[in-house]
Amino acid sequence: MTDSLTGARLKLDRAREHLKVLGDELAAFAAGEPYRISHEPNADSSEHVFRAQVRKEPPPFLSVIIGDAVQNMRSALEHLLWGLALKDKGSEPSRSASFPIYRTETAFFQTDKNTSSGYSAGSGMHKIGEIQRVAVRAAIQQLQPYKTGHDDLYILNELARVDRHQSLRLIGAVSDRFSESWRKRGARSGFEVDRSVIRHAKVTIGPFKDGAVVGDYAFSEPKMEVNLQLTPFVAFRDEGAAKGRHALGTLTGIRQHIESVVIPKLERFF
Repeated sequence: MTDSLTGARLKLDRAREHLKVLGDELAAFAAGEPYRISHEPNADSSEHVFRAQVRKEPPPFLSVIIGDAVQNMRSALEHLLWGLALKDKGSEPSRSASFPIYRTETAFFQTDKNTSSGYSAGSGMHKIGEIQRVAVRAAIQQLQPYKTGHDDLYILNELARVDRHQSLRLIGAVSDRFSESWRKRGARSGFEVDRSVIRHAKVTIGPFKDGAVVGDYAFSEPKMEVNLQLTPFVAFRDEGAAKGRHALGTLTGIRQHIESVVIPKLERFF
């Protein structure tokens, strides 16, 4: 029988495989140029508007791959908790044993005077109730988003919850990593960022919606040229804390967090 710590690592290995497949599929999707940007200067080129062009939406099967990766990562956490509870209890943990993930300390320690433990059935303390070692409980609490200030585990929990009931939805988005520059038409100098000739400049990051303005420039002089470089990517559409986040980058970061932070924090207790 595979022990829980090994099981958690195997789950993460499987998640890595799913993310490799996801990366390959996203690269193939991007190669088809699903997102383009149109450039619309006015008559004297003193104003420039850039619009999103969505030629193709992310294929639905990508959500299935993402769901597989998400559930493997969430299951890895459950393997860890179950193994720790088993070691303390000496017998199979109850169904209430679960790896807690909370954004607030209040929710983690929510009390209920009507329960034998004194904690609410939805609290973090209830979920780790069968773990007796104080050091283990403390380590699990130190991994909570309300302690770390990072949302990796919270995002994972939300994605796993949604994926159990419906497909995770994806959308194209514009990254905040863009470059912009301009110059006078016919100028021998290269493109540069000269704020003295700008009346208005705005780049809109976030969801890449067909026809939406993603770049808007107005100059005090005519005959201007604009060089706007944007990098559209596939993002989560509306999954709570994951909304607008780079799908592959977010999931890769979560897996790395579990592998490099969560497991090292808890493995010494097995």
